[in-house]
Amino acid sequence: MKLRDFAKKAAIYSVLAGFLFLCGCSLISSGKKIMGEKISIDGIDVSLMDFDSARAELLRAQSARQKNWKCTVSLDGVTKELTGDMLPVKFNSEEVLNDALNVQNWQFLDAEFRRFETRMSLDTDAAAAVLKKIKEELDVPFKNATAKYNPETDGKFDFTGHVYGKSVSIEKIAQMINSAMLAGKNELAIEAPFEPVEPEYTEEMARTDNSLISTYTTSFAKSPHNAKGRVFNINKAAGIIDGYILKPGEEFNMNKVLGPRTEETGWEKAPGIRYGKYEMEYGGGVCQVSSTLFNTVMMADLKITDRRPHSWPLTYVPIGRDATISTDGPNFKFVNNTDSTILISASVDNKEKTITMEIYGQPLKDGIYIRITSERIATIANPGSEIILDRSLAFGTRIEDRESRSGKKSVTYKEYYDKNGKLIDRVVAYEDTYPAIKGRVYVSEDIFYGYDKNPKEPDIREVGDPPGQDIGGQVGSDLIFGD
Repeated sequence: MKLRDFAKKAAIYSVLAGFLFLCGCSLISSGKKIMGEKISIDGIDVSLMDFDSARAELLRAQSARQKNWKCTVSLDGVTKELTGDMLPVKFNSEEVLNDALNVQNWQFLDAEFRRFETRMSLDTDAAAAVLKKIKEELDVPFKNATAKYNPETDGKFDFTGHVYGKSVSIEKIAQMINSAMLAGKNELAIEAPFEPVEPEYTEEMARTDNSLISTYTTSFAKSPHNAKGRVFNINKAAGIIDGYILKPGEEFNMNKVLGPRTEETGWEKAPGIRYGKYEMEYGGGVCQVSSTLFNTVMMADLKITDRRPHSWPLTYVPIGRDATISTDGPNFKFVNNTDSTILISASVDNKEKTITMEIYGQPLKDGIYIRITSERIATIANPGSEIILDRSLAFGTRIEDRESRSGKKSVTYKEYYDKNGKLIDRVVAYEDTYPAIKGRVYVSEDIFYGYDKNPKEPDIREVGDPPGQDIGGQVGSDLIFGD
């Protein structure tokens, strides 16, 4: 367009605007709302129509236009469809009708000034309810990490990682739909905008909550600890305990967890300490399980509520580090005094003849770890054996019913180390006394009377007589039971 023509046209438009305003005001005020010639709105010819008829035609077309408008919203392979009739939309019809009305019959106007378009837009506030339903169907919930105990794996746990969730943004979808409508688009495909949603429990948390706190291993490779029945009982007890979960504040009761050790409950006979000597009993050997767990519990710094030593020190743990149990007798108990759940792992290596206890949970604070040490601090003299006449025995018979033993005293320490291996505290955990045990020997008459130079010697009596006083008063039945 030449500069001269452009200036001419601009002048015409300026004059026209003034005329349109005056004419429009005049027509509206006089009630004559008639469209001019060659006027179209949204492609509909409304020439010479009255205002209301033009509006009605426009509304019919807009209804179809709204119905045919389509939008898809997708997220992670899930797609939801929206149509215009599902959405609260608005048209600027009144504004456009009034603009078209004001053009009237000006023949000198180009055709482009006689064509009008309405704009469809979204009522974003009213659309929230519809879009909320779409959001509910598209939102991806977060997944917390999990930890599942698996004794077959090296770390004893199988972890599944956490997954972030996705929260679809209704506001952004509404803005995108509105922009597309205002731009005159009839179709729209949206990849749903979203905000990530953090999981409540991450894999890092799961791994921390299931850290190895402490572990202890004892051996049953040597006789008499490797007796068949005893090994069976160790395996059975470990199998019952393995995977045991203890929540904060809960108490572990060894006798309750294992249940009565009887033939009916599937235990085998094996040597166990009773009345100061080894006797065959059902469940013999489970004290090695309780003693192994006792050491593990001490190193985990858990609160021990019930523990008693055996009648004498054992060979599979150092002195002062054993815990005896017996059906309806001594027990081993401890409380989970931490703020998190703990898990007890019990495993038996039947090839190496060892049992291992592990406790998993949140590690001790600041990298602290605990070592257990013990020492013998005194010995109680061996009281010897009392000789008992048993007239039913054949001459020359001597039966040692109970071996005499010297007693011992011990002290057990818990040593606390920082993460750099520096000893920061040492406390006495236990002071134990293993009593001296008087032996008991049954003999035939010939042997007995060979000794009988002083018939009133308190260490010598006949079967059926009241027992003599145990030296030191240390042989009490409550102290000398143990499976």
